[in-house]
Amino acid sequence: MRERVLLVDDDVMLLRSLGRSLDEEYDFELAESGAIALEKLEALGPFKVVVSDLKMPRMNGIELMKKIKEQYPQVVCIILTGNQDEDSIALAQNVAKADRLLHKPIPRAELSQAIGEAIKQFNASQFANA
Repeated sequence: MRERVLLVDDDVMLLRSLGRSLDEEYDFELAESGAIALEKLEALGPFKVVVSDLKMPRMNGIELMKKIKEQYPQVVCIILTGNQDEDSIALAQNVAKADRLLHKPIPRAELSQAIGEAIKQFNASQFANA
């Protein structure tokens, strides 16, 4: 059974492209906003990994990750950002408690590797808590 991953980005074309490029490796669910992501986590979870864009309207990636970590602390959260500024990085790590921050554009192989490492992190934490 393939591992379940939730991809979140308001750029629908990018979201679908990411999902298609990694579809053979993981079982992806796509969400076009933070609100939809939270709905899918509740209705379709559990997900081991959530990969979210940082800048989205209404609920940005930091707000989304903060809510995910409050409700589903075991989920490994990865933020994707096109921003290189230190404030975004600090917010992602300190406020959102993101497990990892990746910069766009990201090669498919690098994203795949990051998701694979996140799944290992999730599995190790579940084993440690068992």
